[in-house]
Amino acid sequence: MSRFYLNIKKQAGIDMMIHVLKRDGRFEYVKPEELSRRLVQHEVLSFERNDGICVVDKDPLRSVLQAAYSGPERRICSGSTSLL
Repeated sequence: MSRFYLNIKKQAGIDMMIHVLKRDGRFEYVKPEELSRRLVQHEVLSFERNDGICVVDKDPLRSVLQAAYSGPERRICSGSTSLL
């Protein structure tokens, strides 16, 4: 499958695939949920983002192992529609 075809699929939002470089030196295209699993298992060296290449041990990543928030709910509005 050509890179051009995959870029078209990304833009159309159909089966978004992410280009990754694995620790064994091979390149693959994976779905976002597969990338998360592979990051947890330390199988990925780098992957392509919209803004460029992300190097796993160098660039900031969102934590895929983040625990659920257990504090008080702070997003509930008090009934007022004003932001000030």
